[in-house]
Amino acid sequence: MTHETISPPLPAAGIRHNTRWLTICGLMIAMNIGLSSFGLPVPGGHLYLNDIIIVTAALILDPAGAFLVGGVGAFLGDFFFYPLPMFVSLASHGLQAMAISYIYRHCFRSRPFLSLWTALLTGTLIMVVGYSLGRADVVRRAMSKKKAKDVEREREAFLHGDAARNIRGCVANGIPEATAQTIYDEIYDFANYAFNKAHAVSYAVVAYQTAYFKCHYTKEYVAALLTSVLDNSDKVAGYIGECRDCGIALLPPDVNRAAISSSESVSFNAMIASMRSVIAARSKYVS
Repeated sequence: MTHETISPPLPAAGIRHNTRWLTICGLMIAMNIGLSSFGLPVPGGHLYLNDIIIVTAALILDPAGAFLVGGVGAFLGDFFFYPLPMFVSLASHGLQAMAISYIYRHCFRSRPFLSLWTALLTGTLIMVVGYSLGRADVVRRAMSKKKAKDVEREREAFLHGDAARNIRGCVANGIPEATAQTIYDEIYDFANYAFNKAHAVSYAVVAYQTAYFKCHYTKEYVAALLTSVLDNSDKVAGYIGECRDCGIALLPPDVNRAAISSSESVSFNAMIASMRSVIAARSKYVS
């Protein structure tokens, strides 16, 4: 009888760095060094192949391993292929890899796509613009909170830099201003309004359900809506106006008439049955 040995997953942050972790780090550092002088021409400059290795390492290794591959690997690549070692590569690539790794593992755990997008955006801002880690995180938070004004305020620093904050900017890094404008416009559009697909689908289902109830059980729907906001006078006033627009007479409380008639009971039961059918349909088609 033979026994198969199943390899454990890559160690995450906080797990002892074993031989496998060291082997992977060493291999990716070597790849980083070897590819540091090779680049592909792209609009606005070059895409160096070692950047692909750095991002890959950041996504599969913990922050410590990501820093070794990104920072130390880039520093050694400069040492072997350029006249002088550039300590800025150690800091910038190291911080880039650590930021991607940390954000991907610890932020938005319930939303993998948002976590990946945020990690890659932060890493890109650190490298392309020369932002400090703190300033990159400020832009990230502005986008995640839909603070379009704050994002727009950073446009000038993104394009031309800000000496007071030690930001070089895209133009100083050799990126044409038109290309930098296009990149920032994409960031700005995301800040205005963006959802991942799961979030959008969930809200679409809720919108469909509430629209169905309002269309077919308008009185019951509005009554439930008013009950849910009794402590908010502004919303109550708005929903009273909605009642008038729908031709529904809204009567004041009356202890002598507050009862459910037989016809209203039938209508209420029909609404409950309809609600159950919609929920059943959602569970069937939306997973």
